Formats: sequence, structure tokens, C-alpha cells
Amino acid sequence: MDDALAQIFVMPNLIFMLAIWILVWMQRKAISLLWKKAEDNKFYRELFLPMGPIGTGGILAMLVKQFPYPAAFSAFGARVIFGSVLGLISAHAYKMIKSFMAKNGDTSDDSTP
Repeated sequence: MDDALAQIFVMPNLIFMLAIWILVWMQRKAISLLWKKAEDNKFYRELFLPMGPIGTGGILAMLVKQFPYPAAFSAFGARVIFGSVLGLISAHAYKMIKSFMAKNGDTSDDSTP
């Protein structure tokens, strides 16, 4: 299991996950600019937001054929699954980093005026 995790968290995959995160961020910003009440919509909050990174990863894997995919993921469908899994990992990594920063990032000092 440790070998599989080591193969997932190599530099090209981390860059791929960063690209997914950036694309999803741009999609969310564009939607929020075009649709002011997007956050109030239940469909948007409960379906689009969680599925956004997964779908973006799959679509990105379809479009980028030159990426150094592992040998087991050379077929088209396998690439889409690989990209979707990296999108899922990217979404969870963002949530973990965000919660970590919320817990440990509060550096305000109440004693200062």
C-alpha cells in the first residue's frame, strides 16, 4: 500500500492535481460572477461543488495525452479514471489544508489594541 501511495504522490501527479485545483477555482469564480445566487442553489452546492474536481480531472485527463501517466493507465478510459481519482484527491487535499489553516492559522493576538 505504501508503494501505491508513493507512486501517486510524485511530482507530475502533484502538478496535475494543482492544475485541477486551479481550473476548479477558476470555474467556481466564473460561475459566482455570472450567477450571483449560485451559493444559495442546493443543486450547485450539493452536486456541482463536490463533483467539480472529479469531472475536471477526468476531462483534463482526456485532453492531455502527453502527461506521463503510469503504464497501467495508458488506455483512454483508464486515463479518465486516473484523472478523476487525482481530482478527488485534489479536492480532499484542499479541504484538509483549509481546515488545518483554519485551526492553526489564527495568529491574531487579543491583547493588542
